[in-house]
Amino acid sequence: MEYPIGHRRRRDEGIPVLKDKFERALATRFAPKQAGRILDACGERERLEAMPVHEFVDLWAL
Repeated sequence: MEYPIGHRRRRDEGIPVLKDKFERALATRFAPKQAGRILDACGERERLEAMPVHEFVDLWAL
């Protein structure tokens, strides 16, 4: 039986696809510099968890 790319049994295959999809979606809505800041914030779990919520939300303001 085959599982779709998003299934937990295919997590190793799915994470790079999901990251690419996220980057492409950001590029359709935000300027490159702003999209880069969002990607940087989301790229490191510890940094993201330590970031105050208002700073994270500010990254998304158009």
